[in-house]
Amino acid sequence: MNTPRLLGNDDLCPCRSGKTFGACCLREGRAGYQNGIPVIQMPGPPPELAEILKQEHQRQARFGQVRPAIHADWQGQKWVAVGKQLLNSPKWKTPADFFSDYLKHVMTPEWGTAELAKPLPDRHPVMQWYDAMCRLQALTKQQGGPDDVFGVAPSGAMRAYLLLAYDLYILQHHGLLEARLLHRLRHKDQYQGARHELFAAATCIRAGFDIKYEDESDRSSMHTEFAATHRQTGLSICVEAKSKHRAGVLGRRATALQTRKFEPG
Repeated sequence: MNTPRLLGNDDLCPCRSGKTFGACCLREGRAGYQNGIPVIQMPGPPPELAEILKQEHQRQARFGQVRPAIHADWQGQKWVAVGKQLLNSPKWKTPADFFSDYLKHVMTPEWGTAELAKPLPDRHPVMQWYDAMCRLQALTKQQGGPDDVFGVAPSGAMRAYLLLAYDLYILQHHGLLEARLLHRLRHKDQYQGARHELFAAATCIRAGFDIKYEDESDRSSMHTEFAATHRQTGLSICVEAKSKHRAGVLGRRATALQTRKFEPG
């Protein structure tokens, strides 16, 4: 679709000749008039490009300004590129399948095995969510479905588990997932603060910011978690992520009062 553009004689000509509009397309007769004002018809993008731009706009409206997912089916397996890594499995049929395995990959199977050896109440919150998610999936899977794919209304534990996996994926896909953050996430007593920092970073990326982490090893001065610069506006902000701990929540030890059995009356 051609869109008329109102131009003055001294404006740069849109044909990119480097001349003014009055000395170029207007003088050469390649322009017309609209309500007495000289205009030139600017060609729109070809239909193929217009459709690509439309799809990209819809993707960003749904997922934010993140890099698009890169995946393919090859030799009976699903292949997914995450940053510089290429992961594959024949079992991945849905995004939930991938993210469930991706979190195991990032947190490491050795860590998960060690947590599963503990009694359920003593496990890391992430592994408690995993247990609840597996129980829900086992219950729902009995209903069956084509190609063993079935739908399930996610519980709070399932949402927490998959959203953690997605935020980790966003950071790694943008080359920003640090070993320091993963180390903190694996420790139950550090998990809540690390998870909140992860959420803040992933949210800034989705909002169109480039982020740069501060040097945590530099103890000579105080600093924030990271600096973020918006790609379109150039706006720069410093982000300090803080989350208030609550006893008995997200791996924090409960108080004696909270662990006492409730006795009515």
